[in-house]
Amino acid sequence: MLFTDNKKKNLIRNWRIYNGWTQEELAEKAKISTNLIRLYELNQKTLKYQTAKKIADLFGISLKQLYEKGDD
Repeated sequence: MLFTDNKKKNLIRNWRIYNGWTQEELAEKAKISTNLIRLYELNQKTLKYQTAKKIADLFGISLKQLYEKGDD
């Protein structure tokens, strides 16, 4: 399952900064590359469900909290 709704923007960067983590630290904790974190934060790569869930769990939030509704 992919999150392909273009009206939703992920808030990975916001939550990462809130937790005081660098992109490198989040990548290490999530066991994915720093480049992927960068692409996800820029919404240039679509998150797979498993990755989104893993990142949300690291932040201690729900999947719903990882996304915001767009203004469209």
